[in-house]
Amino acid sequence: MNAKLLIHRIGGGSALLLIFMAMFVPTAYVPAKAGLLLLACSIASLGLFLGVFRINKTAFFAILSLTLVGLLYSFYGFLNGAPGAVRVLTVYFLWPWVFLLLSVYLSNDRSLEVFFKVLIASLVFIIIYSFLFLGVKSGFVPESLYFELDQGQGVGFYDGFVEYRMYSISSLIFLIPLAIHFFYIKLKLPYREKTYLWLVLILASIVLTFLTGRRAMLLVFMIIPAIVLAEFFLFSGLKKLPIKIRRLSRSPGFYILSIFLFLIALGLLNHLGFNLTKVWIMFADGFNFESGESTSERTLQFFSLMNGWFDSSILFGAGNGSTVNVVRSTEMAWAYELTYVYLLFSTGLVGFLFYFFWFGYGLIRIRRSLKMRPDLKIYVLPLMTGVFCFGIAAASNPYFGKFDFLWIIMPPLSA
Repeated sequence: MNAKLLIHRIGGGSALLLIFMAMFVPTAYVPAKAGLLLLACSIASLGLFLGVFRINKTAFFAILSLTLVGLLYSFYGFLNGAPGAVRVLTVYFLWPWVFLLLSVYLSNDRSLEVFFKVLIASLVFIIIYSFLFLGVKSGFVPESLYFELDQGQGVGFYDGFVEYRMYSISSLIFLIPLAIHFFYIKLKLPYREKTYLWLVLILASIVLTFLTGRRAMLLVFMIIPAIVLAEFFLFSGLKKLPIKIRRLSRSPGFYILSIFLFLIALGLLNHLGFNLTKVWIMFADGFNFESGESTSERTLQFFSLMNGWFDSSILFGAGNGSTVNVVRSTEMAWAYELTYVYLLFSTGLVGFLFYFFWFGYGLIRIRRSLKMRPDLKIYVLPLMTGVFCFGIAAASNPYFGKFDFLWIIMPPLSA
């Protein structure tokens, strides 16, 4: 085995294992993840030094501009007395460079395919562990088959519905839309290996979506067809695709398949005694800003952040790491649930528009890449469906403040 192949396997393997752990056991087992991250980054640096890897120049300057703006806004926040100005530098400065370094492992087609399989594997493990946990708590599964993981798990059995919590639920917001889109693509391709296994995976994902009791999960699940349709317009160039894949943008099959799977999942939940009416009431209550504990807290955050924006600087905001009167966490007072409202408060119109156009530029790069390599759409389109769904859910959850989830919005790096 030559040195280049060894670098690819050890470095790429450690990076893939890190991604798997970030999805399967997010926010936990930090020492193990830190070790994998250090190993992956060290080997990537060695590979760059030996000429095994190359960093895309466009991606380099995109990250340079992103981190410079983040650094300037943190310095601006520091001058304004922001308590988190220094600590948020990991999010705005350090992690983007780390993700750029790790992106060298996606330098070929095979690595993209393996990366995608790791994401699907993490979804399978999350589903198995979640149902195992629910089975033990409900008495259907022997406790001897269950092993405890540090995932903050808990469950509540109510009259007509079940609601459980687990850190990995946040990963499902990204992984389930990705898997549903990929499953639809597989049905349109001439080779349909393991279709029945995929059907079981999708059905289990839909059932788990309802069992989480998370409004964000229910919301993104309902809008998946609209996101998929929007992607066909956004990432154009379908005429260069083979006829089997080209029909994806015109076929109503995706909607028929979605309804079919949805009805099967509803029938299964109804058979288990799951009251969908109560689930709908719970979901609708999330959009009633005058009731509900979680929604009232977000309402307070919204008005407090907007008032803070008006009182500071409309153009430049208050700076990274700044806080307002409403504090969500005493340890991290700057970690607000309303991600994009906080971005507007901390960076103002100038910073908000910069991040918006920066991400939009990344989408343009992906579009150009797919025009040159339309065969990669089988992986890239499902991946972007997961990215968009996760980005929507992040509007009311501080996901992007954590390493385990921040990488999700970085696919433009490898375009």
